[in-house]
Amino acid sequence: MSLALLVGAGLACSRSDAPPPRTPATRTEATVIGAPLAALLPGGARAVVIARPDELAPEPSVREWLDIVFTEETLERLEVRTGIRPAELTELVRADFGDDRWVWLLRSPGNTESLVRAAAMRMSVVEQRSEDPMRRTGFVGTRLRTWVALSSDCLLVAAGHLEAEVAAILQAARLHRVSAGSRSGDPEDAPWVVDALPAPQTGGYFLASTLGLWNELRAAPFVLLAPEPLGVPVDTGVGMLLARQQQLGATATPAGDALRLRVVLSGEFPPGAEDNFRTLMTSVAHSDLGRATGAEEALESFELEVSEGRVVASATWPAAGWARGVRLLGGEDPWVWVDAPPE
Repeated sequence: MSLALLVGAGLACSRSDAPPPRTPATRTEATVIGAPLAALLPGGARAVVIARPDELAPEPSVREWLDIVFTEETLERLEVRTGIRPAELTELVRADFGDDRWVWLLRSPGNTESLVRAAAMRMSVVEQRSEDPMRRTGFVGTRLRTWVALSSDCLLVAAGHLEAEVAAILQAARLHRVSAGSRSGDPEDAPWVVDALPAPQTGGYFLASTLGLWNELRAAPFVLLAPEPLGVPVDTGVGMLLARQQQLGATATPAGDALRLRVVLSGEFPPGAEDNFRTLMTSVAHSDLGRATGAEEALESFELEVSEGRVVASATWPAAGWARGVRLLGGEDPWVWVDAPPE
């Protein structure tokens, strides 16, 4: 998913408490994943989006954005085809592992096992199935998909060959799966520490490599974490600025009919970086693309902080302009942003 779609702004929040004791659940009772869903991810993801759709959906700016990018018809089609109602999801995580391989983790009030069964009905070939947890892996057309009911409230959908990554997520889910009655508070707000957890089967934990950024940004309803350098070619002005950039975090927070966007970059930046970043933003804002996508209006609220090893940029962006930018980058098919149409 493009960084242009995902970059945003939010509130800082730092959590470091130890998690409460866990009560194991039996097979027959309702269960929940008693931790933020991003805590299940192994390392190796190039970018991870963490969102709370139920908080975002009622906001005027988000509704305006969706009306431009995803029509009501396409969202209804998603619900009809999959049984998933996006506006009812309390937590959504999308991890991009590259080469058309991605994982969705969804916290839904629906019956996750029935969603997995329905997904299997849409598969032309079911290659793997299990019942505890309920899992189906098979092909939808030529696309390999895996659906797993991680708990009564959490669902995994994976695309492509991610056998080791899915196994690591299942291992982490077993560690965090508890009886629904034993949890108090929202699991997505729970603290997370890696020290007491066994290592996953592959790649370490994603959050272990981005813990500082995640703790800083996680209060926002939309967060993007990119743990690796952006890799912008160094033969451009932007590439020179970001030649030694290491990680990126971004958030989006609704603000009336606009979105407050915030981007945090870590790494090493050359002397004069602050002036160069300001010049870059001004240049983009006054370009034809900038005027078409609301960057010129956002320039009025643009704020920039540059310190050793860190750049923080923020602006209030018109939701309609940001949505037009997404459509310009993604073309007429909005599902380009999520890899494929609903299945």
